[in-house]
Amino acid sequence: SNRTSELLGCSLQDFKLYIESLWTKGMNWNNYGKFGWHLDHIQPCASFDLTDPSQQKKCFHYSNIQPLWAKDNWSKGSR
Repeated sequence: SNRTSELLGCSLQDFKLYIESLWTKGMNWNNYGKFGWHLDHIQPCASFDLTDPSQQKKCFHYSNIQPLWAKDNWSKGSR
């Protein structure tokens, strides 16, 4: 959607290409999800004031998102 692209700072197609460029060995779209890999916020969402539109843009900007194996994301928590 337009809102998603606005928050990401790029189109969904460009976002997918960006995420794919960061994949580590074994990651693909078929193993995305609960027990595969997740979209991780490098700086956790909990550290932003999400009632502030400028903070929302920083939190959800593509440069703050990375693919991370589920087990690593779970161990990271909100840190």
